[in-house]
Amino acid sequence: MVGNTSLRELGSTPLEGKVQVPEVSSFSRPHAQAAPGLPKSGCVFCAGGLFRANHGHSLPAEAIRLEPAGVSGFVIVDVAPVVEGHLLFVSRGHYRSMRDTGVDLGALLDQLSSWASRVWGDGEPVLIEHGTGPLTESGCVEHAHVHVLPATTEARVWSRLDEIEIRKSERCEPEAPLGGYLAVHSKQRTTVIHDSGLPRQIARYLAAPAGIDYRWQSALGGPDSRSAMLSTSNRLLRCGRALNMPGEHRCA
Repeated sequence: MVGNTSLRELGSTPLEGKVQVPEVSSFSRPHAQAAPGLPKSGCVFCAGGLFRANHGHSLPAEAIRLEPAGVSGFVIVDVAPVVEGHLLFVSRGHYRSMRDTGVDLGALLDQLSSWASRVWGDGEPVLIEHGTGPLTESGCVEHAHVHVLPATTEARVWSRLDEIEIRKSERCEPEAPLGGYLAVHSKQRTTVIHDSGLPRQIARYLAAPAGIDYRWQSALGGPDSRSAMLSTSNRLLRCGRALNMPGEHRCA
């Protein structure tokens, strides 16, 4: 059950390029099963690494981890949220994408959407996963995770996704590995893009308000990001308690 210890109440670089991204309409394309998701040394989402980034950035050493029923994973607050209410659903084992876990991706996104709608109570969320492939490094955190964002980001996410054209050039950020994909799900629509040239941190770019640096390395510990992280954490704690949801506090 959610613990009784309260969190302490404390107080952009645009994408470049011009190559159209192909779109695929179905989530049901088969994907190879991964080996068992054993913990990976140094991974920030695996045992021993979770909440490690909180240290040294004026963030609380305790954090919330809630466990939606019926899915193999847990929900935490993004350590450098692009907006208030920015959560992450993280796979329990170490996999490169949610598809690699063997789940039906569309069904998983539906379950997470229902869960988040119940928790926040303010509309259907926007869900984004940048799943990486098996052949090269992506520059993203290569442990399967889905960004769970408030409904207020929906128009911005779809507008940017519809307009984005990625140029593969020396100025573009390094490419995601072959087999990577971008899945986006909201009340308005659902789509998945298969492409080997998606930029790093595209999920954060799509949801971030104009004029801010969306990259987590830049945002982490900054005043706006810190305020959003703490506010989201305390709100999630209150909602989890009110709904009697399974979960726990963990010390980083």
